[in-house]
Amino acid sequence: MVPAAGSEIYVFAGPTSLDAVRRYNLFNGGGVLPPRWGLGFTQRVKTLYTADDVKAEVDSFRLKGYPLDFVGLEPGWQSRAYPGTFEWDKKRFPQPAKFVKEMLDKDIRLNLWINPYVSKEAGFYKQISPYTGSHTVWVGEVPDFTIPQARDIFLVS
Repeated sequence: MVPAAGSEIYVFAGPTSLDAVRRYNLFNGGGVLPPRWGLGFTQRVKTLYTADDVKAEVDSFRLKGYPLDFVGLEPGWQSRAYPGTFEWDKKRFPQPAKFVKEMLDKDIRLNLWINPYVSKEAGFYKQISPYTGSHTVWVGEVPDFTIPQARDIFLVS
């Protein structure tokens, strides 16, 4: 029993779990196939890795003949994580654009792990602060993404 007027409940079933997931996916408009590299082999590196550490990890995979499509960088790629600034840590990644290009030249994509909690040290903190909730996570402001202005600020930062 759902204690709310106007609630609707949908049940997705099928002979197999995969059928249920397919029905759910179709109900929600279907989906797109991710890029081929997104389905490939991933290596996630430690939070405090530097650009040189990541490069060495990639080279190690190549040397051993292991496949590698993308490398996941923990939130520590930022100048502050938990909560984040969404800005590269210039000590560990002094030339982010060059680093990204070097990885792309090796056919390696980067996955920058983020959490939507904004540090007071973020360059856009003052802009996003009016559009955050009353509670914090890891002492970071939590943007209310139902507000268009919050989405706009967050997307361009």
